[in-house]
Amino acid sequence: TSITFAMYFLVLFYKSTEQELEDFQPIAKFLCIKTVIFLTFWQGLGLSLLAYFEILTEFGSLNGVEATIFIQNTLVCIEMLIVAFVHGYAFGYKDYVVSESISMKERIKSIHN
Repeated sequence: TSITFAMYFLVLFYKSTEQELEDFQPIAKFLCIKTVIFLTFWQGLGLSLLAYFEILTEFGSLNGVEATIFIQNTLVCIEMLIVAFVHGYAFGYKDYVVSESISMKERIKSIHN
């Protein structure tokens, strides 16, 4: 439940600072990071419950617990492939490229502001 509360309060934080953060694409960044944490947690919990209630008893030569771990790890690998592409969009390099026409003094000043 702490993950759910964390998500809720991050949404509240975003809503209160929406205008200040709009240039930084906060929704895309927020979804990239929190999706990994949130979905992995609930997915693991769901698989554990399936094993606990003996709905997931065997998977090939694996017993229920081993099958849960195998399925969880496989799903995480697939999800990370998708999230890697989304991260390329959300955390693009273009925000950090400095134009050649800016002097070194202006670059340093922009870093400290």
